[in-house]
Amino acid sequence: MTNSYTFDASQVSVVVDGRYLTDFAEGDAVQWEKDEDNFEPKVGVTGTVGITKKINSIGTITVLIMQGSPEVGFLKKLANTGKQFAIWVNTGGEHSEKIGGSQAMVLKTPEGSITDETGEREFEIKVFDYTDV
Repeated sequence: MTNSYTFDASQVSVVVDGRYLTDFAEGDAVQWEKDEDNFEPKVGVTGTVGITKKINSIGTITVLIMQGSPEVGFLKKLANTGKQFAIWVNTGGEHSEKIGGSQAMVLKTPEGSITDETGEREFEIKVFDYTDV
């Protein structure tokens, strides 16, 4: 018997400042990453390994929203006011992951362009107490 699982994007939720985001663009609609490694190893000339623990708890969550969505205005307002907020990403499903934190800010308003297709707006959100479980 083969082990398998099913991923269903409709079960994913992204909650920013208490609001469930919608209108994600195609592709990597939500990405996340801790900004720094947990430790840095150093090896001495005799092979002794020293490990420096990193205390940086900042991470980045990036959301890709369809141009024209009300979510663009909502996220731009958060960026322009400098408000701190909670953000949580839940991947849903049987083996769900929960990523985010209670202290976050939108780094800046996104770059943009107008084309002959519906575009997208990319928002980088810095999470100061980043957790990924």
